[in-house]
Amino acid sequence: MGKRIGAMLVGCAIVAAASVALAIGANGATGVANGARDGAVTGRAVANVGISQRTNFDNIRVPAVFEETVSLHRLNGVSFKGGGAVVNEAGGFSISGYSPPNFLAFNCADDAATADPRFPRLPETISFGRLRRGVKLDVGSFTGTVLRVKGFGATRERHLVVLAAEMATVSFSIPVRTVTLSSADKSSPVCVLAVDDIRYTS
Repeated sequence: MGKRIGAMLVGCAIVAAASVALAIGANGATGVANGARDGAVTGRAVANVGISQRTNFDNIRVPAVFEETVSLHRLNGVSFKGGGAVVNEAGGFSISGYSPPNFLAFNCADDAATADPRFPRLPETISFGRLRRGVKLDVGSFTGTVLRVKGFGATRERHLVVLAAEMATVSFSIPVRTVTLSSADKSSPVCVLAVDDIRYTS
């Protein structure tokens, strides 16, 4: 799958092309042309497009290859730490059940480096800033590997997900502040992964 899987956003990140704004949202967030290739994004990816109880990555426009993007740091008031990058569905992930066109993506291939440069590999930490109830997120991959999803709040909750091409929903019964994503089996790690529709009720 290689380089074809990938892309990203803006805010504090910088888009390329002749005055073309890549990252857009309800508040008109835009980027700044920097002379790079049309559609490329460079810098630190921080898209400030308001606080939402649902982060589906669709309120920004992104290119379709990792080499033209940077790893995601914050979106809709949710923080991300790891290497995941937002891509569009043209990347060839062979999944279904996501909200088009974008999702947070991972690919452990050596040629999938982002422009930071970083590698979009697990583990990843998703932080809400405070305890959130009713946290859910959708995960999927055609690889059939096992993903470990942990939620941390006053207590902990762990889920093991056998990944499939059809996105599966992980739901937490406890209030959580952070969620971590990692491979459950080191001998068969999760290499390719899509994450979408991160949401909470309060």
